[in-house]
Amino acid sequence: MKYYNILRKTITTPPTTTVEYMVDFSMPERLTDEFIERVPRQRQLINRYMKNKKLLSYALSLESCRMWAIFRVSSELELMQLIAELPLTPLMEVNISTLSILNTAKEDFNEICLN
Repeated sequence: MKYYNILRKTITTPPTTTVEYMVDFSMPERLTDEFIERVPRQRQLINRYMKNKKLLSYALSLESCRMWAIFRVSSELELMQLIAELPLTPLMEVNISTLSILNTAKEDFNEICLN
């Protein structure tokens, strides 16, 4: 939806609201061949989600057989679609929580100075 500002004679689009979700994946204790075969495709999608800023972080613990992901999406439906696309989802239990607050450390990269 777009709005026309008569005084400024401009058209503006209201900002899209986004919501962050923490998705907790419980992996099987024993990784099957089927699970391992799906990993490369999973990594491809994870990288695509991160590039598109839909996935903010992704962590894996083989010790506890868990994966965690933080998604930023415009709706719960979009979240469910992204999760359903992941090849490993059918082989895991999924628990979703809406985040009220998300604080992250900003990475500070030194700028290159070409003198």
